[in-house]
Amino acid sequence: MQFSRSRQRFPQLRVVDSSPSTNDELRGSKVPDFSIVVTDHQTAGRGRLGRSWISPAGQTLAVSVLLRPRDGAGRPVALDHIGWLPLLAGLAMAEAVEATLQAHGSAARVGLKWPNDVQIAGLKASGILSELDRDAVVVGAGLNVAIPAESLPTPVSTSLALHLGRATGSGAGRVSSAASSDAGPSAFGPSTAELCDIALLAFLERFEELYRRYCAHGGDADAAGLRAEVTEACTTVGEPVLVHLPGDQRLRGTAEGIDHSGRLLVRAEDGVEHAVAAGDITHLRYE
Repeated sequence: MQFSRSRQRFPQLRVVDSSPSTNDELRGSKVPDFSIVVTDHQTAGRGRLGRSWISPAGQTLAVSVLLRPRDGAGRPVALDHIGWLPLLAGLAMAEAVEATLQAHGSAARVGLKWPNDVQIAGLKASGILSELDRDAVVVGAGLNVAIPAESLPTPVSTSLALHLGRATGSGAGRVSSAASSDAGPSAFGPSTAELCDIALLAFLERFEELYRRYCAHGGDADAAGLRAEVTEACTTVGEPVLVHLPGDQRLRGTAEGIDHSGRLLVRAEDGVEHAVAAGDITHLRYE
């Protein structure tokens, strides 16, 4: 894939035919702020908590962005604000997926599950992995673009193409057979290559806007209005949840909000509020 639209808008974008991990392509490098690597074939991608991220060739999008967050005076953003970066990437991806679906006739509900899963109709389509790298942060995003239903990695996964056209009754998942080419749209809808480029461009444009606003306010998500935007998009807030914490601990309660550092605020069944920085979240309403 050539990602021609995205490369025109972001000349610092580097496209690789295949990569074990786009995050690793950037880790340890001296490239400038907001340098980008993308591929449609990642062979050893990582998810949160050491999990793998399955990326079939020609059916997925893997993109990583290296960030060197500085405030308006050129000072590094404080570490206690760094936790917002994967949330901002998740918000950007959720909005990019929603915009792409809407542009092709789908009204499927898209939401951000805390901390950084993007879901379509309650099923996972994208995940975000953020990694500290000395004076930088590498934020990686994987998006299932055209994986067919029978090849999805888990029962709670989905792909963008499976939701195309549902609003207009034209049938789901109608992506042209030019899945690995840069051919234009066919009578059945956009090619997978075009769909990847459209989604990538929407993601990068929105992520850049959120990131620049974040930096301009020294990483203060409240001052930048970012906490409110993430909270509004987060489908976890307001839900009864089960949190699987490190060390095999569990916390059951209601997600009530997101704090100033990006942690999920959970009111436990005993009434005590907990600020969760890391953990697997189950939305109990969907069990």
